Amino acid sequence: MDKEILCSRCGRQHSCSRIYNELAASGAPSVTTKVVVAFLLPLLVFIITLAVSGRLLTHLIKSGELRMVADLLLALPVTCIYIFVARLVVHISARDR
Repeated sequence: MDKEILCSRCGRQHSCSRIYNELAASGAPSVTTKVVVAFLLPLLVFIITLAVSGRLLTHLIKSGELRMVADLLLALPVTCIYIFVARLVVHISARDR
């Protein structure tokens, strides 16, 4: 849809740019860092742990099914530890403010 059509249907079409300018000038902290720490990094930690443990356990465990279970059993606790540490750091930094 065209921008003019969308804006003509909006009840706030006259104050839209003012609202975005106020939000930009508000000085509120960005949520991007929190989103990355809360969602993206745990996924990366999990995937990297799976990859590393898969490489390390290839020589120790010959069965593919057992290796997959072992990889998962290593990746889950490592990811949980990361989440715990990240929450602890966020809690401590929020308390210090």
